[in-house]
Amino acid sequence: HEQKKRNLDTFQKSIEQTFALQKRQELDRKVGTFFFSSCIPFNAARNPYWKDLVTSLANSNMSGY
Repeated sequence: HEQKKRNLDTFQKSIEQTFALQKRQELDRKVGTFFFSSCIPFNAARNPYWKDLVTSLANSNMSGY
């Protein structure tokens, strides 16, 4: 019984990791598309203000963001 539970836990983690990877890839594509379509050099992502903005957006609980 314990072995089945461990296998199920491993399977569940694998599914969650796959979806997390897919979500990250989707977000990476969207960010890349934004930079490319706006003719913004990709090294602008090294700007500390960009990093601060992205972190603030990710941590925001405000609706609409």
